[in-house]
Amino acid sequence: MTGFGDFLFFLEKKLSKFADLIIVNSYAGMEYSAQNGFPIEKMIVIQNGIDTTKFSPKPPLREKTRKEWEISNNEILIGLVARLDPKKDHITFLKAAAQVLRVRPDVRFICAGRGDEIYYERLRHIGDECGLSSRILWARSRNDMPAVYNGLDILCLSSAFGEGFPNAIGEAMACGVPCVVTDVGDSARIVGDNGIVVPPGQPEVMASGLLEMVSQIEKNKEDPENRLRRRIVEEFSVKKMVRLTKAALLGLL
Repeated sequence: MTGFGDFLFFLEKKLSKFADLIIVNSYAGMEYSAQNGFPIEKMIVIQNGIDTTKFSPKPPLREKTRKEWEISNNEILIGLVARLDPKKDHITFLKAAAQVLRVRPDVRFICAGRGDEIYYERLRHIGDECGLSSRILWARSRNDMPAVYNGLDILCLSSAFGEGFPNAIGEAMACGVPCVVTDVGDSARIVGDNGIVVPPGQPEVMASGLLEMVSQIEKNKEDPENRLRRRIVEEFSVKKMVRLTKAALLGLL
């Protein structure tokens, strides 16, 4: 055991054999739990519900946020919304951003999320080494996440490991923002056919995915936000999560 979290996981595993039902919020989480001794026959997946009232396309909020960030309407803004943690692999994102800039010097980037100060300074240094200092923003203290998502043109999730159900993807899509994500956790399941999925830890491939998404945005002048939002409303809403949870619990009676 290396910490309290490990002890809790150990305790949950020991007690899991007494449970009538185990609800996990991701297929990745179910697979991990089964591999670590939880009884898979007792597990079901009910994925997280996204508050599609809170997270929705809001053009006035987009205008306000981009004005605050000094991002013009004709600039493409790609954002990574995640805590500053090695598992989120900001380094791959920064390296991919540098490669994107070689092709599209007009694109801007933003990292939004809190984290350890030493790690933050390391990431800033890597960003500077990659030539991003004038093309990237660091928004570290944002609580108004609908404003952040609405300010973006593309969300990127570059996680290397440790994901279950990344809420950021669903929240961004509910706001009409297309996503480029790594194939970690349930990310690919969330975007379905409505985003671009790349392998983790490969900046070159991620850069290609981001450039492809930029091209898609520019070719499809009609806003894809309705299609993106519809997927979240239909597949990952709070209403659906509650309905499935209620049915699962009533099934035990």
